Amino acid sequence: MKPGFEDKFMELQAEYVAYCMEPVEDIEGLEMVYVYISNEKDSSMFHVFYKIDGQIKELHQVMKTQDYDILFLSRGTHKIEKIRSLCKAYKADRPTQIKMYYDVKSQSFEAKYKYEPVWIPGTDVTDVSEYEDWIEEEKAKLAEGRE
Repeated sequence: MKPGFEDKFMELQAEYVAYCMEPVEDIEGLEMVYVYISNEKDSSMFHVFYKIDGQIKELHQVMKTQDYDILFLSRGTHKIEKIRSLCKAYKADRPTQIKMYYDVKSQSFEAKYKYEPVWIPGTDVTDVSEYEDWIEEEKAKLAEGRE
């Protein structure tokens, strides 16, 4: 891998976090931003959800209109091409799934990556089901008092 890849990859992730902050920048009580990217061979998906005042809120719950919600997700999905291009240019392994966690109060960032296929054709495992499972995991953590 060529030098500079990690810095550029971190810049792309920071762009995603900043982009995901746009719809909620005026919301009081914003605690966490959760960014999901599925970057499979033949498909890609982007989504985001939030922790606001101790509750998990999905994008449609914070957006002003459904039209903007769809446009926002479409633009985020198109940005995945930047990740693909960067990995290709640096001959780096391309993650198939990225889960980003941004703590608004402490301004700390964490990401978890998978490199093996997540979406399995012919099964119930899809990029959407993985995203929905993540939301449920975070809700369960809150219900159990684990943050």
